[in-house]
Amino acid sequence: AGARGGRVDTSWRQAQFLMRDPTGFLKALNNFKDKVDKGLVPKKNFSNVQPLLEKGTLRPEAFDSPKAAAAPHLCTFVVNIMAYVDVYEVVAPKKVAALQAQRAANEAVTAHAAALAEKAEAEKLVSELSAQHERVCAEAVSAQAEAASAQSRLVLATRLSGSLAAEAPRWSA
Repeated sequence: AGARGGRVDTSWRQAQFLMRDPTGFLKALNNFKDKVDKGLVPKKNFSNVQPLLEKGTLRPEAFDSPKAAAAPHLCTFVVNIMAYVDVYEVVAPKKVAALQAQRAANEAVTAHAAALAEKAEAEKLVSELSAQHERVCAEAVSAQAEAASAQSRLVLATRLSGSLAAEAPRWSA
């Protein structure tokens, strides 16, 4: 199938036409893997070649002739591209899965970092509140001690006042 899905001429005459410019043909062969990687080659093309591989028609040694010196190399190229496509069919989904897993891992790392930052902020707040609690408790203990001391002085002052009041008649006479 062609790039637009139409039928492609697979005749020997068409092959000769494509190979008339060896430099351009070699460049096209060198760029073919990139086209496969980008999904620019219809899958039907590979399924059309598969029966030829299974029959052994594309064995390089089958074309060992001085008149067709490039044929064994072209067969090797086709065999290798087909092997590459088979591997690529397996590897491409794994690459996608690996990228998705990497994104998920990055998101998890980001979420973990955010959680650690929140934890650190919470620990800081707990530390500040604990210090404040300790200060308030110390102030409360100090206030209780001061209140106990004041109560003790009040009791003493009340007793002194009561004693002095009992002596008032004696001092007024």
